[in-house]
Amino acid sequence: MEELVSVVVPSFNHGKYIDKTIKSVMNQTYENIELIVIDDKSSDNSIDIIKSLESDIKNRFNSYQFIFKDTNLGLTDSLNRGLYLAKGEYFTYIQSDDVMYKDKIYLNIETFKKLSEDYSFIFSDVFFIDEEDYLTYYTSEGKKFDTWMKLMRYHYPWLNSKDICHYRFLIRGNFIPAMGNFFRKRWLEKVNGWNEYLYYKDKKLKFINEDYPMWLKLSKVSKFYFLDNQLTYFRIHKKNTSTTKGKDLNIEVLYLLLNEHEYCKKNGYTKDLEINLFKYLKRAKISLKEKLKILTEYNLSKDFIKWRLRKSVPKFS
Repeated sequence: MEELVSVVVPSFNHGKYIDKTIKSVMNQTYENIELIVIDDKSSDNSIDIIKSLESDIKNRFNSYQFIFKDTNLGLTDSLNRGLYLAKGEYFTYIQSDDVMYKDKIYLNIETFKKLSEDYSFIFSDVFFIDEEDYLTYYTSEGKKFDTWMKLMRYHYPWLNSKDICHYRFLIRGNFIPAMGNFFRKRWLEKVNGWNEYLYYKDKKLKFINEDYPMWLKLSKVSKFYFLDNQLTYFRIHKKNTSTTKGKDLNIEVLYLLLNEHEYCKKNGYTKDLEINLFKYLKRAKISLKEKLKILTEYNLSKDFIKWRLRKSVPKFS
């Protein structure tokens, strides 16, 4: 009998797209799926769209749950609730504006069958689509990219290495597309699910970026695998999190990386960390005083100056 796969759809104000998201899960060639939709107090017509599909949903899936939160608590809360409710051996989630390729679950399951139990997750590549479902490009530095990994390999040339599935590479930059996720659920449970808050010294921030902390946690205790197929369609539109909360994300990633400093120092990954850390130190909208304090406290001043000279970029402020 096929193993049960739990699919969680975190929903929030994507009434224009959520029917396509849910239908893409319904159209999976893999049969044994439970669907869990968790709405984070949408203020648009998302709830009406979800309810209009419930009859077809119940006919398609072995199990279906719809959770409506009466308070907006964010994506990580939705994912942790989904993980708590999930009965499957495998777990994946898809944002309510993205679309799954019809063989995504089947191909991930077949790949996991070939991998040992110490592999916690698989990630796959993605295509980009626009607001009208047409394939499109992501433009960066004047160049167009039709898949996520082409974009990442342009910015991170070391991704052309044969084996990129290691903490050492992840700490250099978050190259894994969140929408390409597929997990063995027990590993998610082993690391206590998603971190809802980032703690850095006296600061407490609610995570915007749910995926990068999870990749880092899992890569310390398990293996992961890249399935080189485009199995999800990532929708580009004006309300993407990376577009609306870019400044906050830079600060969040900076503090996340600083929290990894001790682990990297103990395991010989300091130079790998600096590749990413210095980039976010430059980007983060924090005071010059705080930036200088970070460089001094972590003994990074000399390396940062060398990095700046190599980059030949204007002095940060």
